[in-house]
Amino acid sequence: MRLNALLLSFLLALSVLIVGPRSAAQSKSDDQKGLKADPEKRLAEILQVLDAREAERYPLHVTYHVDEEWSAAYVQLLSPSKQDPQPAKFRVTIDFAAKDGQSVMTRDGPILSQGKLRALEKPWVYVFDGKQTTKYENSNYAVSSERRQAFGYMLPWDCCGEGMLRSVLLQWKGKSNPVASVVSASVEDKQDGIELVTHLALVYSNGQRINAELLPRLGYSVRSFEVLGGKGERQLVYDNCEYKEEAGKYYPMKAVCTSYMNTAVRYKQTFESDKIEVRADHIPAELFKLSIPKSAPVVDLDTQNVILPPGAVQEELDEAVSRSPGLWGSRFRTGLVVGLFIGFVLLLVLAGWTIRQRRRMCEVNPAPVNKTISDESATG
Repeated sequence: MRLNALLLSFLLALSVLIVGPRSAAQSKSDDQKGLKADPEKRLAEILQVLDAREAERYPLHVTYHVDEEWSAAYVQLLSPSKQDPQPAKFRVTIDFAAKDGQSVMTRDGPILSQGKLRALEKPWVYVFDGKQTTKYENSNYAVSSERRQAFGYMLPWDCCGEGMLRSVLLQWKGKSNPVASVVSASVEDKQDGIELVTHLALVYSNGQRINAELLPRLGYSVRSFEVLGGKGERQLVYDNCEYKEEAGKYYPMKAVCTSYMNTAVRYKQTFESDKIEVRADHIPAELFKLSIPKSAPVVDLDTQNVILPPGAVQEELDEAVSRSPGLWGSRFRTGLVVGLFIGFVLLLVLAGWTIRQRRRMCEVNPAPVNKTISDESATG
């Protein structure tokens, strides 16, 4: 690599000697065209801004909803055994809060079960208290030492594509994409009316491409983001993104995410924020608590074992005893008497059989006569 760098430097120096120094006008023209832009430097700059926003995003309490539109093909994909799947439309409402290393997410809205939409009896809740996650889902309680959120549900910055953008840049920085590597990158600023827009383009070794329009004025917030396949077909698109400033920070208010499969829409998610609170003293501590009924079994997701809260085991045993007859209940007494009677009868039968066997043995083998005494009697 060092040899290639030295060779590149030599070729650049040689080109300057041959061609001669460039004029200021030429340099300015190249700047306007983006020819002198350093994509590596710009990508690192964008990632740095996104990392800073990720670290400074909280405290936050936001309520938002997502209108889901699923195609019949997507329903079929999620429920392969479903016959004649139909498109599905429904709304999910999310309440999310985070402060002081704690977070809570509540999900309310129907779920897809065996190809059909099913309403929840109670909203799903996921609470992380800084040490462990406690969750309620599908009438079950569970705990884990890891931070967990509602399965399959995105946070506001994921709904507008920022989460995807940050993941892409982290993979680019660490060269860690398991599927393909970046073979070319470009970053160019263009004026769009009164708005300066940063256009980012990445091309991967497998032919996949990523195009993004970012808003430097809003800390490189995503205006649009799209993933294209090897043939240029759309696979995933985030657009129609709108933001709101709160305490010097920018939060997503609206966005649309569309997923494609073979050029047809697979699903569409329309996100809209209903309420945003960024003042820590306006975010109640009660939000980060989830009460578990004393007798409810709890699954330990780290070990996959079922555990019970303190006292619940004894309560379960007491309840089981109360449902069954006592030790000296009527059924037990009846069983004991019958058992003793049968045992007594068997004992009598065994004793009689033993006596009879001894008599038979005596009849077959009589006791021997004392020969000595008989002989003496005959002699006298």
